[in-house]
Amino acid sequence: MSGDEDIEQRPSFLDQVRRWLGAEERLAEQLADLDEAIERHPQAASNYVFRGELFLKAGIHDAAVADLVRALELAEQHLENDDWGVIAQALSDRAQRSLKIAQRRAGRR
Repeated sequence: MSGDEDIEQRPSFLDQVRRWLGAEERLAEQLADLDEAIERHPQAASNYVFRGELFLKAGIHDAAVADLVRALELAEQHLENDDWGVIAQALSDRAQRSLKIAQRRAGRR
């Protein structure tokens, strides 16, 4: 493969910008979907984990921390009160991992 063929296969700057804008649009759609899910089911820890991870991906670290802390609180309640032990534990573990990353990126320890 020649150098010219490599250049032809690389996406153009405009293609890269379009891809980035599409990703931003998808992030906004996902956030709106999760906001609606939380409004409908405010006691579902999974919705807070997913939205917290989405905030983390978007670089909105304080919001990520808040959602992940809420997810941990809800997961703990589910562990104590429900028969969803394995699921609640998995959500708690995932929230804890993501919370550590979000706190580090937000400058917290």
